[in-house]
Amino acid sequence: MLFRGYKIIASTHSPVFLEFAWAFHYLQKANTGDSYLAELFNLAPSEAVSELFKNILKKKKINTYYFDRENDAVQVKDISSLDAGSEDLSVADWGGLSSFSSKASDIISKVMAQEV
Repeated sequence: MLFRGYKIIASTHSPVFLEFAWAFHYLQKANTGDSYLAELFNLAPSEAVSELFKNILKKKKINTYYFDRENDAVQVKDISSLDAGSEDLSVADWGGLSSFSSKASDIISKVMAQEV
């Protein structure tokens, strides 16, 4: 699909997609080769893998949007930078997913501490 130029829209609450988008953006900014992208997917270097990922970091783009309910209306925010240092909490918390993950970890840590 990638080599055909298809656009893909995925709707999810999974942080895995956001982590991939964050890594993808970072690799693009660093102007790395496609071998790092292959490594991300645990793919051994080969001609087929190289062909699959050829120029993907240079030519493809991932946009990330957050749908937020405000005043009985849905607001759509572009959080594509996925900048954890952003002043906009929607961007910094990746649409609330990273803060939820942190909260879940904190709660499990409390429970585990009580079990000891």
